[in-house]
Amino acid sequence: MNFASILSNLRGELILLVLLFIVCFIITYLLGRGKTVAFILSFYPAIFLYSQFPFSEKLIFFNDTDWQTFLNKLGIFLIFFLVTFLILCNITGRTMVYTSNRGITKMVLLSLFVLSMILVTVNRVIPSEKISELLPITGGIFASQNYFFWLLTIPIVFIVLFMRK
Repeated sequence: MNFASILSNLRGELILLVLLFIVCFIITYLLGRGKTVAFILSFYPAIFLYSQFPFSEKLIFFNDTDWQTFLNKLGIFLIFFLVTFLILCNITGRTMVYTSNRGITKMVLLSLFVLSMILVTVNRVIPSEKISELLPITGGIFASQNYFFWLLTIPIVFIVLFMRK
């Protein structure tokens, strides 16, 4: 692999990550901080439930290609995610309030945390060859066992430090 192909891959990944960040920022802006916190916190029980669910292999209907298997597993994960999001949205909407009004810095940080949780989930929890081909450089970071703990810990620490009852 030469320098030009690495630079080309990096440029494509950077464009994809910027587009994903913009989507995450829009989601964060539309949901508001309380629901975005619930959105981020929903990943933790959803990852646990998905990894411990004993019938996930029996619920995979289409497994002809790697992409179909990925979409089936993603659908199962999203069911767990949506259930926990609805529960946590109800809880955090009533009991947690941010310490300041709409600060752009906190919105950007929450958007980065949403993006990191999505990338960790797609690369580590529901791995796929197609996703690793799409994000060959940064996907290694989000799929790494060494960074998995820290990528899950940093958002929760931020939320705990900047939230008050």
